Amino acid sequence: MDKYDLAPVGGPCCGHPTEIWFPPSRRGHISAEERKQRVANEQFAKDTCLSCDQRMHCLEYSLRHEPFGTWGGYTEIERAHMRVNRGINLTREGKLTIPGGSMNAATGTVTLKRPQRSAE
Repeated sequence: MDKYDLAPVGGPCCGHPTEIWFPPSRRGHISAEERKQRVANEQFAKDTCLSCDQRMHCLEYSLRHEPFGTWGGYTEIERAHMRVNRGINLTREGKLTIPGGSMNAATGTVTLKRPQRSAE
């Protein structure tokens, strides 16, 4: 077992609402208010991570085991790119919703939605 196989505990993230680190996944349109709240939550999460002495452990753990949420100061999309660049295999599957499609968190493969054709 590697030291990064266990999630860190006791960081400054403990005790805050889960949705700050794991925004609800919703497809389609979200309101301007919800988008503003997500941006604020993401910034709060990143700022909290920056002050944490377990930040690197948290990041390394998430690169191996956690496809979703903000970990170690990085979003799920940022970490998916890190995984691919560093050749790290994710131990579980994760399909991330991105604008215009989805991304496989383990491989970085992007699948774009095809535009719907109107019936003529």
